[in-house]
Amino acid sequence: MIEIRHRDTNEAITAIDADSLQGVHLRAARLAYGVLEGASMCGADLTGADLCLVLGKGCDLSRAILRGTDLSGADLTGANLSDADLTEARLFLTRLIDARLDRARLQFITARRVRMPRAHLRDADLHGAYLSHADLRNADLTGADLSDVWLPFANLEGADLSFATLTGANLTSAKLRAANLHGANLVLVNLSGALLAGARFEEASLGRTLFAACRGLHAASGLEQTTHLDHSSLDLDTLRRSIRSLPEKFLIGTGIRAGELVALRSHFAGDVTAP
Repeated sequence: MIEIRHRDTNEAITAIDADSLQGVHLRAARLAYGVLEGASMCGADLTGADLCLVLGKGCDLSRAILRGTDLSGADLTGANLSDADLTEARLFLTRLIDARLDRARLQFITARRVRMPRAHLRDADLHGAYLSHADLRNADLTGADLSDVWLPFANLEGADLSFATLTGANLTSAKLRAANLHGANLVLVNLSGALLAGARFEEASLGRTLFAACRGLHAASGLEQTTHLDHSSLDLDTLRRSIRSLPEKFLIGTGIRAGELVALRSHFAGDVTAP
């Protein structure tokens, strides 16, 4: 018999007639405020469970089924959720600092203000996820599927997004300072108001990508090595800040004509670039 106790009162929340929590079936279980710190729950079925404010530091939820599960306010710092299925899960204010979510399925999650600095999300599927104001500093998102993801005001400084798919993503006012976008698919991405100083764009794919009121685009690297699958949009504010330092090959690739480029550079010659 295994008891799960309340993190504040230490009272038993539920008792599970099992010798181990690995592979246990806890569909729709009410485990809010429970202590699962260091628990081994590999392969557990927690579909639709209430795990709000659970203390689960260092727990093993690899290959667990967490579809529609509510993890709001849970502390899963250092937890292992590799290959877990969190489709349509709720992660409001959830702490996933240093957590492992490699190859995890996170489609259509709602994760406003989730904290995931240094999280491992290699090859994770976040298609259609809502991650407004997410903290993903220095996270590893190599090869992840971020198509149609919402990341407005997210902090992705130092994140590794190399070879990630961001088609249709909304990165309005996101911080991408020193982010690695090498080989990333940025077609139809909205970068309005994004901070791009120090971001790496080598071999990234662009097309109908929106650069509006972007900060620090002139301080990004690899722009001349981007692939343009279609024209993109650069507004006057972005051009005013950056055109003097942007490579000609990049600007022509976005759809600016050679004659227009000469005129724009001449017009904004006195403007000061700023990150």
